[in-house]
Amino acid sequence: MCSLLISAKERRIFSSTLTEKIFETVQKSVFPSPTRIVAEIIRKLAEANEDILLTGYTMGGGPSSKAIIDAAKKVRVYSYRKPALTISDNLEIVERYGIKIVDEDFNNKEIRKVELKDVDINFYENILSKLNLELPDTLVIAVQDHGFSPRESNRKFRFKLF
Repeated sequence: MCSLLISAKERRIFSSTLTEKIFETVQKSVFPSPTRIVAEIIRKLAEANEDILLTGYTMGGGPSSKAIIDAAKKVRVYSYRKPALTISDNLEIVERYGIKIVDEDFNNKEIRKVELKDVDINFYENILSKLNLELPDTLVIAVQDHGFSPRESNRKFRFKLF
C-alpha cells in the first residue's frame, strides 16, 4: 500500500516535539500498491495478446513480477535493464523467464509500453484534480525500499537487514 498525506499550506504536519495535535482538515488516502496496478495492466495486455515493453525503473516486485513472468509465457515481453531488475537482481534469470533485455534505444510502436515505478506523481495529481484539489507543495508518501546488494540476492540481503 502507498499512503498519501496532503496538508494545506497554513497547517503544520508535525511540531518539533510531535506532541501537539495538529491535524485539522488534512486529507489522507490509501491506494492499491503500484505493483498491483502494474500487474493488472500486464495481465490485461497478455490476455489481449499484446507484446509488452517494460520501461521505467526497478520497482517493488511481488504481483508485478508474477504477472510479467506469466505474460512472457503468452506474449513477447521486452524490458530495459532497470525495470528488469524488478523481477530478479540476476538478469540471466530474467532472460530464462523469456523476457528479452533490450537497450533503451529499442522502440517498436506496435509493442505496448508499461512504465514501472513505485511513485507516480501524475497519478496523485489526477486523483486530486477529480476532487477539485491541487497537488500540494508537500507530499508524504510511504514506500519501503529493501535495498540492493551486488554481492547476493536482494531477498537475502533484506533478511539480514531486517
